Amino acid sequence: MKYRIILVSLLFCQFVFGQHPNLDSILKSSELSFLVHNHVASHNPKPHGWEKFTHAQSPLGRFVFPQIMAMNSGEVYSLQDKGLLTQHTTTSQNWLPWLFEAENNQIKVRRTVGKDIFISEVISSNDKNVAILNMNSFTDYYYRDKNDISLTFDKPNQRFIFKWKDYSLLVSISGAYDINMSSTSQPLLRKFQGYNDVVFIDKSTIGCWNRNGDIFIGASFNKKLTITFEVTKTPENPRLPDFMTSVDSEKRYWTDFFNKKVPLLKTNDKIIKETYYNAWVSLWSNCWEGGDGLTPYSYIASSPFMYPSQFFWDEFHHSIILSNLKDTEIPYQFIKNMAAIQAPDGGIPGSFNFTQDFNEYFERVAKTGSTDMQPLLIGVTLEYLKKKPGWSSNKIEILYNTFNRYITWLYTNRDLNKNGLVEYTNSYQSGTDDSPRFDNLYPQGNHIGNMQPIETLEQNVWLSLMHYHLSEMANKLGKANESKIHAQKALTIEKLLEKDFWNETDGMYYDINTVTHQQIKVKTEFTFMSMFLRNARKERIKRLVNEHLLNPNEFWLAYPVPSVAMSESSFTKDIMWRGPVWPNINWLICLGLEKQGYTDVAKELALKTVRMVGPQYKDNVCVRSARFNEWFNPITGEAYGNENVSWTTCVTDLIIRFLDK
Repeated sequence: MKYRIILVSLLFCQFVFGQHPNLDSILKSSELSFLVHNHVASHNPKPHGWEKFTHAQSPLGRFVFPQIMAMNSGEVYSLQDKGLLTQHTTTSQNWLPWLFEAENNQIKVRRTVGKDIFISEVISSNDKNVAILNMNSFTDYYYRDKNDISLTFDKPNQRFIFKWKDYSLLVSISGAYDINMSSTSQPLLRKFQGYNDVVFIDKSTIGCWNRNGDIFIGASFNKKLTITFEVTKTPENPRLPDFMTSVDSEKRYWTDFFNKKVPLLKTNDKIIKETYYNAWVSLWSNCWEGGDGLTPYSYIASSPFMYPSQFFWDEFHHSIILSNLKDTEIPYQFIKNMAAIQAPDGGIPGSFNFTQDFNEYFERVAKTGSTDMQPLLIGVTLEYLKKKPGWSSNKIEILYNTFNRYITWLYTNRDLNKNGLVEYTNSYQSGTDDSPRFDNLYPQGNHIGNMQPIETLEQNVWLSLMHYHLSEMANKLGKANESKIHAQKALTIEKLLEKDFWNETDGMYYDINTVTHQQIKVKTEFTFMSMFLRNARKERIKRLVNEHLLNPNEFWLAYPVPSVAMSESSFTKDIMWRGPVWPNINWLICLGLEKQGYTDVAKELALKTVRMVGPQYKDNVCVRSARFNEWFNPITGEAYGNENVSWTTCVTDLIIRFLDK
């Protein structure tokens, strides 16, 4: 009997402590800004996603078929007495990854999202209502080419078919008594109000769509309307799943993800827990399966609306974060697409996606060679992957073959003065597009893009690390001579960095102008990447930490670490890489501090970063939900830039590494 009780107790403990807490209680939010920031949709509307302010979502939210098209807004109107038209805004809401609900005293909106499907329901207490959908070909408005999308209006079946290549976005409407489309919203509203002077000419509207990629759909209904968006290759066979069945399926999906893949936390800190769980949802929402173009395999999109591609250096952030999951294969998914599309000359694009034609790409790079690149952060990534259970001989071989070729390409194309250090020749290649360290390198009148070559500290630190990894991998693969060559190159780079990049007077590492070979004396957060050097000079790291990182006049602000020291004349608190905090760089600084023995400082910075990104409470009421934006104000902690950015979910790794007590 005693042993039976013990067995039951063990099983109970395994069940209780092997499962995550109730996800509803942790993830549910009623905070108002989830109308803007939720994982069903969170697109930053016109003109583009670089503003620090995002407009509130419409009641029906937004939907995107990445890089192809989107529903920018979904408005709901009701016809009141005496012909008064009321546009609805919701006044309360509850959000979960599998269900969003919002309402006011007249309407209730529910929506859910699953694999290639988005469903929105509207229930109204009014007898006459209309939903207006603004559909557009998703071109980002400022740097993407307009895609060729045909439109078919299948009025008898109450659906619209937007076709791109083999894909269709099928918009099916159920419960409407009248459906029309127009190039602007006003004729739809006028028709709904009962005016007889409105005539819709579908052929003309489709012509406007073909020219402008913008259209408005109006669906009039009585008490209930259901709109289903489905990405499909068979639009003639719509799925049209039941709403609650879809909700239940999506809830199971997230419950399985957490219970099967995500490590449990020990801490009971409310903000840390909520940040942790919401961060995993944000990251995993950006996991795409690939299948076409230059992304035949799965990858983590950088941001679903603005950056739906696979990005070179972003994926090296993602890989370390994913290495915390129980599935040991997921951290290596980045290599499959990179190896598959590596050009004959060894180059790998800085970004690639499913809309790019595979054969066309290879024909072009075979003729003209590769020109695109991004930072070699994999030098840091491998430091952590090789300590995890998934590291194996087959991984070593593909990583070695791919990046040995890639580094050969780097030296051929980005070592212009042949001194063994590589350069950026365009600010976009650095990933830090508008950093003031590049200000004096552009042709007159330019402030971003092509520039004089610059040898940056971080790229060459990471290159030296990559040589060390390649040396170790070559040794395991029986390539002893290649192993020695890589080890020697790593040491050579370190010596050059210590000789030319260090400024003894300032106690700071600076980048080098390749043309003048002069230090570029702008204090940026990338000086702290020197902490990743295998043979870092301890006395120099000490000066960096004590004189600069912890200096409240430079980098240790209310929300450290600004991308540019506050003491610099170029510092701004809200313009991309010219002052704001980038959580992914904070994370790298924390890893560097840990590596150099400054664990207490790393923990403090990790906590400040989580507090900045995580939910904010006042009198036990959430006044701002967790924000996984690109950059943050270093003085106020306000979130800027695009939302649901994958590398900002690095806070999960910070929590596991430093804060889970």
